[in-house]
Amino acid sequence: MFELLSLVAKLGFIGLIIYGGAVSLRNGVHMLLELRRIEKGVSQRTESSKQG
Repeated sequence: MFELLSLVAKLGFIGLIIYGGAVSLRNGVHMLLELRRIEKGVSQRTESSKQG
């Protein structure tokens, strides 16, 4: 019985780590995409101001 509980606890712990890693990875990718979009917007703005 105790072995089963420890196995379930280990699996739950590993699952939490994987879930947390996936969530942080998704948030990181989202942040990177936002930053790249902001950089593109800034570069477009500077190019248009140079032309003007």
